[in-house]
Amino acid sequence: STNSFISSLVATLANITDLVVGNSTTTNAVITNAEIANSTTTGSSVVTGTSTLATTTIATLTVSGQTTLNTASATGITSTNIYGTNGVITNATATNLFATEATFTNATSSTFFATLLNAVTAIITDLTATNATATNLVTTNSTSTNSFISSLVATLANITDLVVGNS
Repeated sequence: STNSFISSLVATLANITDLVVGNSTTTNAVITNAEIANSTTTGSSVVTGTSTLATTTIATLTVSGQTTLNTASATGITSTNIYGTNGVITNATATNLFATEATFTNATSSTFFATLLNAVTAIITDLTATNATATNLVTTNSTSTNSFISSLVATLANITDLVVGNS
């Protein structure tokens, strides 16, 4: 038939070329190519293989494996591993942050541990260093237990036990 209006169709195996449906409840369907204007999924929508979504609003998205998101925006993301080439994060809170090569414009830390810290300009309130080399160091108040200084220029200095090699 060219045009059929069917109120109820029960078929074990059916091949339909062009189908226009008003309201449909489908239990199992295998669709090769589908163009859907508006869709609402109540349970879960499982996609295997590659899925391309233009503008999509998803309440809860669960993805397994490594996923590529070109331009993604989210309110809350929980991730085990994040792989990124270029990342821009406006406000971030991290419990443990490990970075190989990182650039931070403005960073605040209550507890900061660094194996190697290279800083052009840094404002540090309380600094405890085991081994530190400073090229140009400006301090307001400094207390040192053992200091090896090659050249000291001081306006006001209180030195307790001074041992001078060559003066």
